[in-house]
Amino acid sequence: MAVPTENPDATASGAPEVGDAGAASDSPLRPTALEIASGSVYGEHGASGTLRDRGDRALTPLAALGEVVKPALRRPPCLVSFSGGRDSSCVLATATQVAAREGLPPPVPVTVRVPNPLSAEESTWQEDVVRHLGLPDREVIDVGDRMDRLGPFSVRLLRRHGVLFPPNIFLQLPLLEAARGGTLLTGFGGDEVFATWRWAHYADLLARRRRPTPRDPIRFARAAAPAALRRRWERPRWRWGENLPWLRPEAAHAVTELAFAARADQPRSWSRWLHWVARRRTLATAQWSFSLLAADVGATVVHPFLDPLFLQALATAGGRLGLGERTNALREIFGALLPAPVLARTTKANYDSAFWGERSHEFAARWDGSGVDPELVDPEALKREWLEPIPKGGTAMLLHAAWLSQEPEGSVTEIAYDPARGRDQGSRGQ
Repeated sequence: MAVPTENPDATASGAPEVGDAGAASDSPLRPTALEIASGSVYGEHGASGTLRDRGDRALTPLAALGEVVKPALRRPPCLVSFSGGRDSSCVLATATQVAAREGLPPPVPVTVRVPNPLSAEESTWQEDVVRHLGLPDREVIDVGDRMDRLGPFSVRLLRRHGVLFPPNIFLQLPLLEAARGGTLLTGFGGDEVFATWRWAHYADLLARRRRPTPRDPIRFARAAAPAALRRRWERPRWRWGENLPWLRPEAAHAVTELAFAARADQPRSWSRWLHWVARRRTLATAQWSFSLLAADVGATVVHPFLDPLFLQALATAGGRLGLGERTNALREIFGALLPAPVLARTTKANYDSAFWGERSHEFAARWDGSGVDPELVDPEALKREWLEPIPKGGTAMLLHAAWLSQEPEGSVTEIAYDPARGRDQGSRGQ
């Protein structure tokens, strides 16, 4: 078996824009068989926008973010997907400031409440932020056990669009439905932009944001080495595929090479890295999935942290060495809008127990091994993983693919948005 180590669609010419809500099965942003098997997507998307054409070097990152959210506020209702985490809090605070300055209706934070052990703690963070911003309205959607990976929200999307990345994109469905006819702002992309630059540790030392350690000279020597030599040192220690025991050996090797290439190719300059990260297919694919869901319910979705205007302003502000680790960067940009504890928090809501619920476990228990590519996946190893109390998230797209394979032909539900009636009109068949 020959497993490709490149994604042939990653830089396809004429690829649709991320905002194109067409659900064509041959879209270059649809996960490939190897990506479904491994739970991740890889490479670059050639149709993703560049930052150079939209940058205004006079704008600070906060001012740029304000310009990004302003059109959304002018298309009410403007909702903000709000978990109480740092990223969504920053977007909400920025939108609140812009609305007050422009005389526009304030944004409405909307939260999906999923049963989990941290729900009380998350609610406290959420209430503190909303109170600090002085927002008059807030919407909370209790979803109970409906967030199972094979629950009603997920099944609805699978029948409509097939397997999507990220596999938990169905979590956004009730939020987008709440924004029907208006706009939903998200904090998506904050994790990638503020917390995944591999050279941040070295940049902090060069910028004198941290003190040197005894191992720094060795680390810097390796970091400064030519790319080919650095790859030779790092590759033997990179074991990505070995952490995915359900993959066949050749498939595990292929995804290891793809994941390692993404790590090795990261630019050592912060401003160049932001241009690089904006082209990652993982972000383009997720945005495409968002756009499909938004089109189904007649809403517009905006990801301010991934807008080229904001990224260019961030690149200009950070220069070669960036703005420091995540907390420092957020304090520098949003320190005037939010309390320090909010910008410094490191905990996040975890929905794994809700995602792997009763429906998913029941399907796993009766699964017969069909619906997955046996050249890429070992069905017995995959079933062992699915029978764990909380299986690894990397198997979620495989779960969706296996479930879809057992659906009767012609059971796809087409969802047509009718703006006159303001709701979905479901019809059976293709």
